[in-house]
Amino acid sequence: MCFVVFVVNFFQTSLAMKSSTKRGMMGLPPFQQGGLDSLCGLYSIVNAERFINRSTDEASQVLFDDLIRFLSRRGLLSKFL
Repeated sequence: MCFVVFVVNFFQTSLAMKSSTKRGMMGLPPFQQGGLDSLCGLYSIVNAERFINRSTDEASQVLFDDLIRFLSRRGLLSKFL
């Protein structure tokens, strides 16, 4: 549970720290990974856990689902989508 709280705090901090991107050819900033949904942090967590623990695809999916459920229950998921 403490790990999930850390994750939520990490996401809240990363959203606050997003800086503007360089302008594209038409004066609009180009989209970057995580620019639309901010879920790239979840994938970073899942990939780190997978690397450290050599988790299976199924275990990684369970972790991802658990993180999504946690954010949803706390009313935070909409902030990342």
